[in-house]
Amino acid sequence: MTTPVKEAPWYRLDNTGKLYPGVISSRVTSLFRIQALMKKPVHAGALQRALTACMKRFPYYCVQLKAGFFWYYFDTNTGTPSVHADSRYPCRKRTLTRRGAFPFQVYAYKTMIAVEFSHALTDGMGALTFFKTLLAVYLTECGVVIDDWTGILRVDETPDEGEYRDDFITHFEKGLPKLKRMDAAYHISDEPEDPGIYHITTGIIPANVLVAQAKKNGVSVSAFIIATAFMALQDIVIAQSHDRLDHRDLRPLRIVVPVNIRSFFSSKSMRNFFIPIFPEIDLRLGTYTFEEVAAHVYHYLSMVINEKTVRRQLARNVRAELAVANRMAPLFLKNIVLRRLYRTLGEDTKTTSMSNLGIVSLPQSMSEHIERFDLIPDPSAITTVSGGIITFGNTMSITFGRTSMEPILEKLFFRRLVSMGVPVKIITN
Repeated sequence: MTTPVKEAPWYRLDNTGKLYPGVISSRVTSLFRIQALMKKPVHAGALQRALTACMKRFPYYCVQLKAGFFWYYFDTNTGTPSVHADSRYPCRKRTLTRRGAFPFQVYAYKTMIAVEFSHALTDGMGALTFFKTLLAVYLTECGVVIDDWTGILRVDETPDEGEYRDDFITHFEKGLPKLKRMDAAYHISDEPEDPGIYHITTGIIPANVLVAQAKKNGVSVSAFIIATAFMALQDIVIAQSHDRLDHRDLRPLRIVVPVNIRSFFSSKSMRNFFIPIFPEIDLRLGTYTFEEVAAHVYHYLSMVINEKTVRRQLARNVRAELAVANRMAPLFLKNIVLRRLYRTLGEDTKTTSMSNLGIVSLPQSMSEHIERFDLIPDPSAITTVSGGIITFGNTMSITFGRTSMEPILEKLFFRRLVSMGVPVKIITN
């Protein structure tokens, strides 16, 4: 039984969301995408009706971003979001503070339906929950009878109060030990593309084959994929160093992995609620075999994805926010501080990122109308390339988004998978 809530006229951005409005540019758009490839061409009218119906169920997404004197905030948006025709390059910059603009957008093209959300509003799990409802209502509009809504929010339900909450603040604990500040990570050297160009490379993989390879190596699927990315990065460092590694100039290879932490706190939040973790290898110690990296990543993930470490990381994020919040300074000065935090605590400390939304579970009455899902990460100007992973049925989609010219990482990554017996079908934009 959900708890009825009174719709708030405005609310503050959450702990993660606060970082984004001040750093948005043509290269750092804050937008990520989840898309579904349908088995039939998309009916634009039915999709628009479904989108309109969904907004009643997600009032916390019926907002527009506004700039106050001290902070950005979300105000009620009384408009109706529209379905847009897709363009060649996803996740392109939009002016989120434009009057009537929503911090998300729905797209359609041929058999594809996509939704792009700003990280100022929510994370991948929040976006996926919305997207599943949108697809369910769309298929209903197309005449499909959905007899099982397990795991899907229905549009005739009242939102639960917990869906509105900034659970970073709710679960913040004072006095927890501070985390050590990380040094800068290695960044791939490549020429940047023109602003607005975002190259997408997706590898379509039989999930059962990759799972079998992970088991063969005695590690989880996530550890297997991350280890493969590390080996590709090691190849890049060696190549860019012309086979002569100068240990004095080497920085660690570090992959940021966002972790959904709702299950640790029984959270229902539909806003951002994740923490980053930071597996790394240090080539100053020498080069690594795949077996070494896979075991290292597997044990690292096992060690850090637990309640104690999660609470400590959450506390670190909130402390950084409160340090900025305590400064009685106007928004333009806070933006300077937040941009610095975004760079020093985020972009500088990672070589790349790999986001995994896991397995999309849908009732059979919906699944039979959908071919696959893709997750496209938000663009980065510093790390230049990031990965997104999502699985539906026996189809795993691994997508790299790139703001630089050459497909250096993705080429080596997929070649390594193929060399280990994992077939890959490549799709690009």
